[in-house]
Amino acid sequence: MLGKIIGAWRRRQRRQRLGEMLHHLRHVRHVQEDILPPGVVARLDELIAEGMTVDPADASACLQYLDRTPMRAAKVLPRQRQATLREYLDIFAVAFTVAFGIRALYLQPFKIPTSSMQPTLFGIHYIAEEGPDGYRPLPRLPGPLHFLLFSTQRAELAIRRDGLLDEGSLDTYQRYAWFPRTRFNIGGLRYELPGTNDPGRSHQPASGSVQSYALTRDRAKMPFREGETVCRGWLSLGDHLFVDRVSHHFREPRRGDIVIFSTEGIVHAHPALPAPLRVQDQGFYYIKRLVGLPGDVLRIADGVLHVRPGGKGEEVPIAQLDARLAKLYLGRGGYHGHQHARFDYGANHLLGPEEVFEVPPDSYFVMGDNTTSSADSRYWGTVPRRNFVGRAFLVFWPFSRRWGLPDKAPLPLPTYGDISPMNLQ
Repeated sequence: MLGKIIGAWRRRQRRQRLGEMLHHLRHVRHVQEDILPPGVVARLDELIAEGMTVDPADASACLQYLDRTPMRAAKVLPRQRQATLREYLDIFAVAFTVAFGIRALYLQPFKIPTSSMQPTLFGIHYIAEEGPDGYRPLPRLPGPLHFLLFSTQRAELAIRRDGLLDEGSLDTYQRYAWFPRTRFNIGGLRYELPGTNDPGRSHQPASGSVQSYALTRDRAKMPFREGETVCRGWLSLGDHLFVDRVSHHFREPRRGDIVIFSTEGIVHAHPALPAPLRVQDQGFYYIKRLVGLPGDVLRIADGVLHVRPGGKGEEVPIAQLDARLAKLYLGRGGYHGHQHARFDYGANHLLGPEEVFEVPPDSYFVMGDNTTSSADSRYWGTVPRRNFVGRAFLVFWPFSRRWGLPDKAPLPLPTYGDISPMNLQ
């Protein structure tokens, strides 16, 4: 009786090993059929057919097939010295396909281009080593670690000799793929800082330019003094976030959402401009906060945006309609409410406390949280519904106070003046 049980168990083991061998041979044939010579495929078929005729009850024949087949298959199959590399490439191809599919359909990475959403979201900006009231926004760390955590490069300039800025010496070059750098002369000595040479408009240098945080146009006529510290801090690449590209297809955009949209077809016309400008020439994608829905009547008075929803009833402060905007009026953390745009800077709408704007159908009024430094619907009008790309979903880099979901509570520091401090991290 015991002998029969042992015999049945051994037959079962041989049957299982035989099945695994045939499964492996079929798998190799299926995976490599398109790259193997016809003769090799035929030989694999012969090995598979032979294995199917083996009887697990015949211990001698079964064990002989199991022992000899791996060597016979190895002789038939061509040597693949880079089989491991090929497998890794297959894995990477699938991973990239999935990643780009997610990017195209669900979550798209987006880099904040300017300072218009500060201090909610930051574009390329300078961070002073020490801010208002002794506030230190970032710790001192080794350069590579500082970059990996906070997307920054050290920006420090102390003048070694009295002299004027030689504007003709400004020269931008690309040292690394991440940061451009600008060289210049002051008092005959050569200096260098991270950033571009882009003075921008007369009232606002371009974000990330050395003019925006260190050099100014009037310094070409006003000398620097030996020992003067022009800057001591870091230049940051700004916030990188994922954009939710799905939800706006299933629900209407909501007041208070931080939205990303294309500027295609949006034109900025103004009497001060020699000709209408295509906004997409300044940037194809913008990020702003949605403050006006179709039919809303908007007005700014005393630094507060008032809304008459749908053009009906009494107007109310926008913070009563969406709690996310209440922080803009707290007077701390760099927030300063909603300010009037300036006609001499090219604004067309909401220029004074008596002016109102009614949002047309199928369009939306958007503004940056940093309204003193935001080109938005006050300048070039509303955004059509078809231009919407998605909503700000998650800040994934740098690992600053803003990491994670947007619309964090403001820092408990007073706002100085009417411009958001650049270093309130």
